[in-house]
Amino acid sequence: MDLPVVSVVIPTFNSADVLPAVLDSVLEQTYSGVEILLVDDGSTDGTASVAADYENRIRYFHQENWGGPSSPRNVGIQNAKGEFISFFDSDDLMKPGKLARAMEVFQQNPAVDFTFSNFQGVDEEMQIHRKDYLADYRKFRGDLVWEDGNGFGVMAGRKLYSQLLEANFIGTSSVVVRKSVFEKVGLFDEAMLNADDVDMWRRIAYAGFRFAFIDKVLHSYRKSPEGVTSRGARRYPAILKGFYKQLELDLDPREKSILRTKINSFELAYADALRQAGEFSQSLEIYQKAIKRKPGLSGVKGLVRLMLSSVLERGRKQTS
Repeated sequence: MDLPVVSVVIPTFNSADVLPAVLDSVLEQTYSGVEILLVDDGSTDGTASVAADYENRIRYFHQENWGGPSSPRNVGIQNAKGEFISFFDSDDLMKPGKLARAMEVFQQNPAVDFTFSNFQGVDEEMQIHRKDYLADYRKFRGDLVWEDGNGFGVMAGRKLYSQLLEANFIGTSSVVVRKSVFEKVGLFDEAMLNADDVDMWRRIAYAGFRFAFIDKVLHSYRKSPEGVTSRGARRYPAILKGFYKQLELDLDPREKSILRTKINSFELAYADALRQAGEFSQSLEIYQKAIKRKPGLSGVKGLVRLMLSSVLERGRKQTS
């Protein structure tokens, strides 16, 4: 019997130096039903040359630079031939047996639509700095129904959605999902240049699909200085947009409370980042928005810091 095909979608931008190791880690998987879709988001380095070296083993797509992974991921989904899609970032490494383990879960529990796993954190030299990346993410595990002896736990999507409002514990490169899921929830939001992944996980969970968590380290997550997750304050607008989208949904009182708290926290953090960058008018706008939504001492303290910073900056300009 032919194995279901898993389409591994790898968005990439200027990652030619690490790309061969990434592709090799996928090509060396023990699961045989794999196709690789490398979607190049307008790279200006040697990415095209690397792709040419793998010409007969991958499918290569090139597009004008979009600026984020949402569009390349959508290109991958739309061109995937597989029944299942694995998302994988172009600087991470698959552990041996990753795809085989995920596909075992789908076979053992056909009601599962989406699997994700634990992973480890490594630096640019591939030195491990976090052996168990999800060690501190304990809360979501309490809602998992563990399959005896199978090493994975299952959770209904609506329960997972509530957990994802509090924190994102799904590593993008750990995900394998049925392609049919996107027929219901749609594609990644291309208006989001980052944080589009957790936005998608929330959408899938809210739609009621069933998730399975494999509590085993199945990939190495490499955090590079130029990576999306290292962009700091520049990520706040997209993160907040993702939370604002949740305000449009029919949430229970507990979820609404969690959402308001998270939005307030990120708005205050964003406003303070703008203050530190000297963007005082934008900072004031965000502070006012946050305080109007949820009045509190933290917002007032932030406004005081902003006013002091503004006064000091005016004084500096006058004396220069």
